[in-house]
Amino acid sequence: MKLLIQLSIVAFVATKLMAAPVKLVHITNDEDKSYYHLGINVDDETLEVESLYKNEFDQNGKVISTQTYTLQQLLKGVTLVERSDRQVVKIKASNLNPSDGADITIDTLYSGINGERKHYDASVERVGSDWKFNFESRASSKLHFVSNKKFLIGTIGIKDIKRVK
Repeated sequence: MKLLIQLSIVAFVATKLMAAPVKLVHITNDEDKSYYHLGINVDDETLEVESLYKNEFDQNGKVISTQTYTLQQLLKGVTLVERSDRQVVKIKASNLNPSDGADITIDTLYSGINGERKHYDASVERVGSDWKFNFESRASSKLHFVSNKKFLIGTIGIKDIKRVK
């Protein structure tokens, strides 16, 4: 009986120390049927953000990779997608407050030919006990990355990011 009580206490403490994942946005693209989920890991007790995660899925919905980024890494900027040694999608947080959210700059490679990049404004904000993702000042749960293609060359970057309803 004593062992059962001790195990129950350990299990209770372990669940309190865990962070709950909160999916923020589903991201698709023109190139293939793979997709990403971008989300945050939130402390169950304080409801504060502990980290950001990115899950990449294949066309069948199977997780290909999972990355986790600390808040300190986000403040410095992280590369979410890299292809052929090029940083295709980067994000950087500013005005970060683990209790309330952050402003996010999404930096995409527009042209791999000349290195031109485009920037988009986004944010993560807490609404009550929930968290939401905003893209260009509008609540968004789905984004689609439109490829920048050139005749005879193929895809050279990301032409635009579109909100999906």
